[in-house]
Amino acid sequence: MGTWLKILVGTLIASGGAVVGALSRQPEINRLKRLVKQLQAEIQKLQALIDEQNNQINELFVRYKALKVYQIFSKISERKNIQKALVFQYGAKNYLDLLLKQVRNESVDKTDLTFFRAFEKVMNGETISKEDQKTIQVYILTKHKKEIFKLQKCDVTQTIHEIEKFKT
Repeated sequence: MGTWLKILVGTLIASGGAVVGALSRQPEINRLKRLVKQLQAEIQKLQALIDEQNNQINELFVRYKALKVYQIFSKISERKNIQKALVFQYGAKNYLDLLLKQVRNESVDKTDLTFFRAFEKVMNGETISKEDQKTIQVYILTKHKKEIFKLQKCDVTQTIHEIEKFKT
């Protein structure tokens, strides 16, 4: 029995040593467990922060895309405003050209004369009928649609020079 006793005593001493070793390391284990819990709490806070930032980024993307849509609409609106102004400019040029023809006693066809009379109302600040509006628009677009669509400015320099000749 001596060997069995030695084995039993050795096992008890080893077990006791393990228990004493575990107990002596318990504060370190407890500290590490607290640290793990703190890290898990920090991870949750960081995840919540990341989620909030992702939401903010998504909102910014929506605003950015909405702004792009607004800019497109604004650009379309400005293009239409420019085209309306160009229609008037080309109309004014055609009106002045027809006025010069009449002063020179050159012949003016019926379509030109109908436009001239309708546009003269605009120049005099009179209210014009829908029919006159349509006459003006069709006349100008028939002659200058390509230029207006391309947003090309109307050059009235030559017409102005010819009008100035009548001053002297």
